[in-house]
Amino acid sequence: GEDTASPQLQPAPTVEEGGMVAQHEGMAEALAHGDENTIAAMGDDSAAANTELDEAAEATKPDAITNSDTVVSDSSASSGISNNKERGSAEQEKRRSKLIWTVAVGLVMVVAIIVGAVLGASGNQSDGKSIQSESAQMAVRDSFLSESDGSASPSLPTARPSFRPTPNSADQGSNVDTYVPSPFSFLVLGDVPYNPREKVIVQDQIKLLSEDVTDEDLFMIHVGDTMNAKQGCSESDFEFTRDLLTSELPHLPCFIIPGDNDWDDCPDRSMAWKRWEKHYMGFENNWNGTERFALFQGSVQRQSIRKENFAFVTHGVLFFSLHWLGGASGAKDSRTAARMAHNDAWIEEQAMKHKASIESGRIRAVIIAGHALTKSNSSLNTLQVIKDSFEGYGIPVIFFKGDKHTFEVCESFLGIGWEKFKIVQVDQGGIAPPVRVSVLGEGIGSSNPSGSNATITLSDFIQLDRRGGVYSGTPDLLPNACGAVSRGEVY
Repeated sequence: GEDTASPQLQPAPTVEEGGMVAQHEGMAEALAHGDENTIAAMGDDSAAANTELDEAAEATKPDAITNSDTVVSDSSASSGISNNKERGSAEQEKRRSKLIWTVAVGLVMVVAIIVGAVLGASGNQSDGKSIQSESAQMAVRDSFLSESDGSASPSLPTARPSFRPTPNSADQGSNVDTYVPSPFSFLVLGDVPYNPREKVIVQDQIKLLSEDVTDEDLFMIHVGDTMNAKQGCSESDFEFTRDLLTSELPHLPCFIIPGDNDWDDCPDRSMAWKRWEKHYMGFENNWNGTERFALFQGSVQRQSIRKENFAFVTHGVLFFSLHWLGGASGAKDSRTAARMAHNDAWIEEQAMKHKASIESGRIRAVIIAGHALTKSNSSLNTLQVIKDSFEGYGIPVIFFKGDKHTFEVCESFLGIGWEKFKIVQVDQGGIAPPVRVSVLGEGIGSSNPSGSNATITLSDFIQLDRRGGVYSGTPDLLPNACGAVSRGEVY
């Protein structure tokens, strides 16, 4: 007859089936971690579970109906048994299919995890090699920079093989014993051009200098008077010097100091000073982006009240300039007294700012640049401020100036001086080319191997080369010769 069994619903997983799924998931995890013992143990458990599942399925098969109280025809009983067997077989097949699907999914996950782990390890190894390669390159670069003092050799029109700058500030670092400045040099010219003939001369001088620039030449200072005030101080006069220096010396930064012929002696002083500021203020910035300018970039300081006064430290030497004029108003005008008071403040500011570096030996010399010395009370006071500020340190202090147009070296001015102090008056540019001042490296003594007038010793490690200047008289020091003229005149 009709099968009276309850409708067949989707069976819930048995305890045994849940254990099988858990076992296969555990096998996937064990495979991902490469645990061979765990994998083998789980394989045995899985086989045992399959056997138990088969036995359970066999046990669900209905036995033959023998109850005599139940009246059922043989054919109906046979049909019911057959249907029950078919249903049990189908149910068992579903369970096996589900189990196989679960195992398959687990295996796919295991393979994905293994492949991901392998690729990750490979990627890490590749990244490690890349990092090691980059580290090796950095080590090579650092080694090169260490050997070259931190700078690659630039393409400069020089006669020496490499440009080797050293730190641009004497206040870098704290270990004085490791600070060893290297040799360097700079050039000084002044009082040129005053007329069309001297424009031609200075053009030739600067062109020759451009071919003679060495790796140790770091900059040049023009100590003022770039024109003749009697000719009007026109815009074109400023433009001539500006264009000449920037075009013919593309790799050598230049600083310009005011001279009386640049503005104070001009017919319209106010207009001339505006032109000076326009063309010459911060003149060294015309070389921004060049190798040598990097030595000064960010380190050149300007006096707040007088921006034309600059200061910087390089290679263990403090440089600063003073707006110190000669000319008609240089010795008597009330404006001179105010200007010199500003100069005094700038001197004291530099001495105070670099006091620790001077005392520690990281600053080994002071070089000052101005246009003139005047025999006024204000000038004598300024010289006294220089002496009071630096004499006690026992380091060379050298003042470079122009204005009088003939070369001279003195040890004092009207009795104000000391053993380490020198005044250097450079030739007028129409007479001689710029002088070269060489500051030797630490522990290198001065020398004059040629025995000629070309090299003049200013200190144990500072020498001056006139580069073919006019040699009239002896090039030796002339003690107390500066200021031999009567009081009130300009030296």
